[in-house]
Amino acid sequence: SFETPKHKIIDGVVNIILYKKKYPLKIVGTHNISNLAAAWKVCTRLCVSDQDFLETMQSFEGAGKRLELLKEEPNRAFYRDFAHAPSKLKATVDGMKNQFPDKKLVGFFELHTFSSLNKEFLKQYQGSFASADVAYVFLDPTVVAKKGVADISNDDVLQAFGGAVQVVNTTEELQNAITQNSNEGNILFMSSGNFGGIDVNTLVDQL
Repeated sequence: SFETPKHKIIDGVVNIILYKKKYPLKIVGTHNISNLAAAWKVCTRLCVSDQDFLETMQSFEGAGKRLELLKEEPNRAFYRDFAHAPSKLKATVDGMKNQFPDKKLVGFFELHTFSSLNKEFLKQYQGSFASADVAYVFLDPTVVAKKGVADISNDDVLQAFGGAVQVVNTTEELQNAITQNSNEGNILFMSSGNFGGIDVNTLVDQL
């Protein structure tokens, strides 16, 4: 068994505290701190010292597409995450807000998997986006048609998620929303798909 290690968030940076010494890390999110604790336990069993483990972890930037930092500027930062299931969406959004409580959080989430496009399963997203200050859900009708699932309306999405989420249906609407909400704060893209063919890296570079 393992527990989330003692840590402190200082200016948006997770610091693991061991014997009164701080080890600043590059990972983001409480769930990733828990993942680190699991890796730490394994390394301890392999006779890796706590100090060696934490010093090495200071250079670890996280797994690709898991709260991956795409671009950072003084007043804003862009992140990408593979989150698609309700629990993963909630953990990612909550983790970002917990680590950067004073920063505006703008989230863009794409409904893309077969399960997420199922009306009954959709209800499990209730409250999962609540920690975001601004929340957009991208529902692409062409994806719904290609997957051969029952039609889902914008009202279905709004009712399922609850809160003040906004639904967009085209890449043009999505890009406009991103452009209008990318001036400050943390901008978070979450999808197991590709947002209707949008190259997120290229888009972020142009903003």
